Amino acid sequence: MGGKLVELKNNAKLNSWYMDIQSQKQSGLTVDEWCEEAGMTRSTYYYRYKIVMKALETCLAAEAGKTVQFEALLSPAPANESKEESIRIRLGNLEVEIPPGASPENIQAVIEALKC
Repeated sequence: MGGKLVELKNNAKLNSWYMDIQSQKQSGLTVDEWCEEAGMTRSTYYYRYKIVMKALETCLAAEAGKTVQFEALLSPAPANESKEESIRIRLGNLEVEIPPGASPENIQAVIEALKC
């Protein structure tokens, strides 16, 4: 339980620091000007920036390593029964073929999976 409390506090701190970074970027002020207005030293701002960026990198790396679940697609009709052409999508070494008559939900699931 103690570990979860520390994790929550760290997440709150990182979120607060992230919001400060976003505030500076949206303010149109330089880092020095923003820090002066916020009552923060430049070194504190860049320390927090570095910690937030590392946390984001770690989070993105963890997301990239997750397994993607694919929805089962219906089997296409045999080639001799269908004169419609299927859709083929190639992405690097990956090729996906969407058969004629595939439901919009199945097509959306394939597209979402390819976005990863």
